[in-house]
Amino acid sequence: PYSFHLDNKSSKLIQNIVPEMKNFHQYIIMPLNILVAESFIIIGLAFLIFIIEPKGFIILLFSSSLLFGAYYYLIKNKLYSLGSNRIFYDNLRIKNVQNSFNGIKEIKIFQKEKEFLNLYKFFNINSANAGKIHQTVENFPRIFIEFFGVIAIIFFTYIFLNQTNTNLTIIEKFGLFGLAFFRLIPSINRILMSVQNIRYGKSIIDELIIELKNKQQLVTLIQPNSTKTEFNKLIFKNVSFSYDNANNKIFEDFNFKIQRGDVIGICGASGSGKTTFINLLLGLIKPTKGIIEFNDMNLKDNYANW
Repeated sequence: PYSFHLDNKSSKLIQNIVPEMKNFHQYIIMPLNILVAESFIIIGLAFLIFIIEPKGFIILLFSSSLLFGAYYYLIKNKLYSLGSNRIFYDNLRIKNVQNSFNGIKEIKIFQKEKEFLNLYKFFNINSANAGKIHQTVENFPRIFIEFFGVIAIIFFTYIFLNQTNTNLTIIEKFGLFGLAFFRLIPSINRILMSVQNIRYGKSIIDELIIELKNKQQLVTLIQPNSTKTEFNKLIFKNVSFSYDNANNKIFEDFNFKIQRGDVIGICGASGSGKTTFINLLLGLIKPTKGIIEFNDMNLKDNYANW
């Protein structure tokens, strides 16, 4: 409905419809696909390492879970904050572009081009900085994982060299173990990057959930009536109206009647409710209280004819 557009900024709606849909695919859908695929690979390789060396695997699993869990705990709030900042400055950037094009005549007259360009540059830099820091944090786990992999290899080498009772030779164990780790390290890196991307993109999910929860979006499209209806009269009966975020009422128990052939004029100070009255008359917004009748029928039930 029209009231939905009054309560929501067009720049935010444009952002949610166009760029955030692309970002939702990039930071949520794709990382989830990678997370699922690589998880199956890790489970299989972990089972192989467990068969080769159960005790060493349990120690490695516990220590790696502790380290990677601590790492994620330290960066998760930072990633969410970066994602929120990117959305905030992207919204302001779109709003700045809209204002620039809509007010280009005034901008030229008052020579404000530089101010609008500097404002756009400020929003653009802040949005880019959020993405830059995210990319840096995203690539950091690769170094961390490779270092941890070297420690793990040294650890298992020590275990293998101190084993006497085994069905496999040390070379065979090293071969299977090296093969597993050669594929395991990239998979862990992809999983951590995916988890970070999902956390970075969680603010996108929060924004979309707000939009989906908005019941005002669930409207039935009105089919225009092909039959022409003659206008006889329009009556406001005890109509009151106030906007959702406003405390004061624009109209309270307002009564008005116009019949076919009447000529009326609307005058009043700025903010007195002239535009609101026209919107009510057109049926774009609904009264808070009271009814509007068109040809002795409630306007909301006869809007197609109106």
